[in-house]
Amino acid sequence: MTDRPSLPDGPPVLRTGTTETHYHRAGQGPPVLLLFADATADELGAQLFERLAACFRVIAPVRPAGVDIASWLRDLIEGLGLIRPAIVADEPFVLASLALSTQEPDRVGAIVVIARAPHDGEAGGILCVRVDPASDTTTRAAAAEAEIVRFLSRGSR
Repeated sequence: MTDRPSLPDGPPVLRTGTTETHYHRAGQGPPVLLLFADATADELGAQLFERLAACFRVIAPVRPAGVDIASWLRDLIEGLGLIRPAIVADEPFVLASLALSTQEPDRVGAIVVIARAPHDGEAGGILCVRVDPASDTTTRAAAAEAEIVRFLSRGSR
């Protein structure tokens, strides 16, 4: 593994109310929030940070202790002035990220869920189905059904 990307002036700090959030940033392009429990101290998080920064403006915040994740995430996006960032979320950020994307879909561009549970390729797994809100209900249901059936059927072949 290569060294984590360094920031010459140290990690920036975002202050929202009484909360201070330290974060790492690198790259240029569309914004990506990389949400890992230990930010880039996590080996997988560090690798993804480095790799994604080649194509995106990656921001890896360190969640302050004792904050509500959902409120913190909303404040983070707003405080950094991000417009529809993609979110790459590891636990414990997955549920809050998904909730934010459904409650306030204009705040989040895309979500990638990191699932570290063992997976044998035949059972389990995670599927996220995105439907086009501009299409009619029948079209949305058919598209969702096709993805769900394909996903659930892969283990029964």
